[in-house]
Amino acid sequence: MNGACRIAMVLGLLTVSAAQAQTTNLYHTNRVFSPIVLTNYPNISAYRLVNMASQLTEVVGTTNIFINTNATKAVEYEGFAWGYESANAAWTSVVAVYQSYSRNHTNKIYDNAGWVRGTKEAYGSWGAYLWYLQNQISFTTSVTNVWISPHGVTNRILQVLVGSLGDYPPQTNVLDIGPTNWALITNYLGSGIATDVVYKANLDTYYELLIPDLIVMPPTNSLLMTNVFMAMSYPTRFPPTNYLFEVRRAASTNWYTITNGPSSAVTTVVAVAGTFNVRVTAWLTNAVAISTEREFVAQFPSYQEIIANTAVIQRTSQAWSNTLAATTSTGRREEGFWIQVNTQSQRYEFAATDIGPTVGPYTNASVRPRSKPSDSHLTPSPIDRPTYTIAYFHTHTPTTYRPHGRAVGPSRADSLFHNNYDVVGVVQDYSAISGGNIPSNHPIGSASQLYHSGPNRRTLPP
Repeated sequence: MNGACRIAMVLGLLTVSAAQAQTTNLYHTNRVFSPIVLTNYPNISAYRLVNMASQLTEVVGTTNIFINTNATKAVEYEGFAWGYESANAAWTSVVAVYQSYSRNHTNKIYDNAGWVRGTKEAYGSWGAYLWYLQNQISFTTSVTNVWISPHGVTNRILQVLVGSLGDYPPQTNVLDIGPTNWALITNYLGSGIATDVVYKANLDTYYELLIPDLIVMPPTNSLLMTNVFMAMSYPTRFPPTNYLFEVRRAASTNWYTITNGPSSAVTTVVAVAGTFNVRVTAWLTNAVAISTEREFVAQFPSYQEIIANTAVIQRTSQAWSNTLAATTSTGRREEGFWIQVNTQSQRYEFAATDIGPTVGPYTNASVRPRSKPSDSHLTPSPIDRPTYTIAYFHTHTPTTYRPHGRAVGPSRADSLFHNNYDVVGVVQDYSAISGGNIPSNHPIGSASQLYHSGPNRRTLPP
């Protein structure tokens, strides 16, 4: 009896008790990707916005894999046995021979892959049948390892998520074979039982992106203050192994390394004034990605920051004491000095003291500042440690031995000087008694205070 007839006979025997055809299943994983749709967002609450944002992933798509048709095929297997004393013996025989009887369907991918199998007793003998259709799909996961959004944003592809088949690195050649549920296909199913299962592959493809981000805390800070640059990487289940933090001036294209190593956070002391862009590059085993650039503004110290510094407090207090000690019934004089910030030593420093001329009770006192000290670096790079001249301090004198009172605080000449030199002005003088003035014969030990003159802080360099 020829094979075709035997197949027909076995099919005829099995058809009697064949199960109903089942719903098409997906192999190898029965997963489906669903887009997150935001609706009514013009009137959305903050809580709902945060809640929806928490659902977002780093997955984009859909896209497609690139199938190699010449190496893709479906393979049809068929085996049968009959005339055995038991169903188990017939099934064992089928399992042993079905792979020897196959037929290739080149350049084909079937949506009704799967199997039909069963055992049946007829006329005192047992028969068994197995038909199995399998897809063998050859493909490349992606032609590049970079995804560019419709708005031109570039991100590294971390994984290619191929529908139901699985997750793969980008630019990888894959030969996927399925379905391969071997236990369901070849295990003995029992006497007089027939089943059929239909599978297909879902080839909808998505890219899981490596998205590094950078948090600058705070985004605006002053010299000698502490700043933190913290790298964030998504998806979080793939932590990078290395981080390169870099900085450039906003008006320059030259990048400078802050740190390069395994730490995801960098704590620095602000050392160079200006407007900068900061970025981080994150490395994984199979991907490298660069974050969006974040702006960081490094300001010169403000008036309040300067007068709060311990060294400044000590130095200005000493200058005031010197001014009072130099005051007599016949003379008095002012005292002053330039204030600098040394970002290498991370300290405030002071130029040599300027002593004004001693004048009598009827003459207004003054002090002539020496030339403003130049900054140590005219055009410092973002990673230099320059010294800047940021303020000028001077004292005013008592009226204890003067025949008339005066206004307290910075004079018009003081304000003009500080504004012209673009430095913070700090003036120590008596606290006003009334109307912003102190009278003549004001007690020399009366309360004094610091006054602000000129700009609040030095102007940022370009």
